[in-house]
Amino acid sequence: MTSNLTIYWYKNNQLIKSGKLIEGTRINIVSADTEGSYYAICSDGKRSLRSNILNFTANKNLIVPNITYDYLGCNSFKLKSNVSGKWFKDGISIGSGISLVVNNPAQYVIQNTNDLGCSEYDTIQYSSLVNNGIKITIQDNKSNICGQNDQVFLSIPNSNSNVTYQWQKEGVDIDYANWSTYTANAPGTYKCKLNFGGCIETTDEITIGSSPNLQLIEDNSGVWCSDNFIKIRLAGQNSNINNTIKWYKDGKIISGSHSVNLFVKETGNYKAEVNEFGCVAESNQLFVNYNITPILI
Repeated sequence: MTSNLTIYWYKNNQLIKSGKLIEGTRINIVSADTEGSYYAICSDGKRSLRSNILNFTANKNLIVPNITYDYLGCNSFKLKSNVSGKWFKDGISIGSGISLVVNNPAQYVIQNTNDLGCSEYDTIQYSSLVNNGIKITIQDNKSNICGQNDQVFLSIPNSNSNVTYQWQKEGVDIDYANWSTYTANAPGTYKCKLNFGGCIETTDEITIGSSPNLQLIEDNSGVWCSDNFIKIRLAGQNSNINNTIKWYKDGKIISGSHSVNLFVKETGNYKAEVNEFGCVAESNQLFVNYNITPILI
């Protein structure tokens, strides 16, 4: 059914939509998807009636919360938000503010609501915090001392200023090692004790290795093999077949050879190179004369 009424919609005094008021249509509804002043005029061609004005403001000032945390020790955490808001624990309001200290398993949510009634949230699970634990970080994933004057940089990612540190090597306190970072210049097992105002926790141990000390030797268990190959073997601290081993003959790489054992049938100078956890080490050079017993030089 068509009436004689026409509806005109305006935004900021500019016509944005119009049409006859027909039963079953939605000309009497308009979507306000941008900010501005909206109103409608209804007319039968002779008389007009204007609606009230509705002002819609874009939600520009609503900050999305972001939760970070400090570890306070003994499985207690200080949750911090970039904006003050209302805190919830498992859906129940427990207070307002920019931070919250928690020590019980639950889901924690902060809600920021502006004066227009719009809200944004951030959520964090207590279990995810506890599972993180206190861990030592190795800079650049380098865990070996590669020769003299080399160093490995250790750190503990903890932003709590109310904590003291004591680094240990082989379970013994290291003098003057009382910061969140430590520079290791010798191989060994390291850990750190953290004192959170009387609550003491210890990190997991981390082992710093050393550059492999490699040596090429003839295999005394049987130098001559059944196929008349000469077997030479790579021996040395930390060396094993899981490391990256490269073999060379007369300065040229032998492709496809990565085992600690090498079977040779040519006279020449042989050496091996090992890359272990970022440290590259070379063995001595072994001269093999295929016609006589190998001589180690």
